[in-house]
Amino acid sequence: MAGEQQGGGTSRSITAAQRVAERQVYAGAQDAGVKIAGLAEVTVYEDSFAGSKAEPVLIGQKISVTVRVAADGSLLPRRENSDDSTPPATSILTIDVIPSVEFDSGGDPHVIWNGHASQVDVGNARVITSSLSGPSRDEADALEGNRQALEYANDPKYIDGILGLHATTRAEAVAQALGPLASSGRMNVGEADRPPARRPSTNRRTKVVAAVAVAAAGTFGVVSLTGDSTPPDAAVEPVIEASADESEAEATEDETTEVEGDAAEVEPSDETPVDPPPATETESGDTSPAPGTYEITARVDGPCGSYDVFLRMILFLNGQITIDQLLTAGGNAFQSASGRWGPGIAVGQTFQPDLFEVWVVLMVSDALTIYNIYGPSAGALDTDGEVDPSRFADIDDAEALAAAVEAAAGYCASQLLDVVMLYTAFPG
Repeated sequence: MAGEQQGGGTSRSITAAQRVAERQVYAGAQDAGVKIAGLAEVTVYEDSFAGSKAEPVLIGQKISVTVRVAADGSLLPRRENSDDSTPPATSILTIDVIPSVEFDSGGDPHVIWNGHASQVDVGNARVITSSLSGPSRDEADALEGNRQALEYANDPKYIDGILGLHATTRAEAVAQALGPLASSGRMNVGEADRPPARRPSTNRRTKVVAAVAVAAAGTFGVVSLTGDSTPPDAAVEPVIEASADESEAEATEDETTEVEGDAAEVEPSDETPVDPPPATETESGDTSPAPGTYEITARVDGPCGSYDVFLRMILFLNGQITIDQLLTAGGNAFQSASGRWGPGIAVGQTFQPDLFEVWVVLMVSDALTIYNIYGPSAGALDTDGEVDPSRFADIDDAEALAAAVEAAAGYCASQLLDVVMLYTAFPG
């Protein structure tokens, strides 16, 4: 209802569909054991589209809400509804829900809902804990059956089984994402002396989608555009009518990648991705992978937490690189880094308010060694996005990376384990 007043603050215009979206988020939180209705503040409404850039198809609306959390994990009223008796907020809970398109084993597109819940300490900007919706690790392991990625990723039972475990409604996505963070209506209060973790170490839910199935069906780039358009109640049907062949998400040498943009996506080759990629002999005798797209699955297990990592690394012909961290294997990006690559090494970095992240990828023919560091600040990084890979040529562990970037207190550095990659060459 237009002009509706919320919480005693300024009024904002809201459509009926947006009100429905809010109620679905609240219902999902209730299913997870957390009551946020009347406490949450909606911070983002964005229309989400799939299909080609020339003819995008509206598949739904992204919504983000935040809730203030007290030191004991209890949820607090919005700031405008608080008074002197209200305890101060020590952390902020953020819930994001966004639709995306995934393909079944027959190449048909389906709209699913992706939930992401995170809790950030307001004093030091550390992520206390976070979780994603989607299949659990145990569910994914059962479908994988101890097989190599190239084997199970081409198995129709695996592709359709994983797709069937994704949320089909906003409420379901919120319940899946928020459940591991909540206990008896209270949030995780964190531990002040531990490094931040971007995935919960227990009861985590990790989304998995077969990347090969997406490549075989064609690319559906998902972008977000701010607007007040009403999301369709049944979003699957118009997407099915959109042709996957109309995708225009080709990478060029001069394009850069945004978090949810598709500028750096490369149109998949008709050929099955090869693993390992062809190596290129350099004058020094070292071998490095060829330019193209690398879909990477790995995991972190240590002081930074225990969680799965999905990356899309693109090596452009002009020496530029993008490294997207994905919600799912082969899915949408939620964080992106950019930088440079050269013989045997690639470095990508990203900067946000009070947060930096660096990826160092050591590349020797068919093997990748990947180090990651993130934290509140680093003294030896240029915020203009320029990065010289040779600076990191002598890195041999995660702590050496921390020293190289002069990371401030509160950082977390780790080496990715069990790295598996799928390579796709640029078309032509």
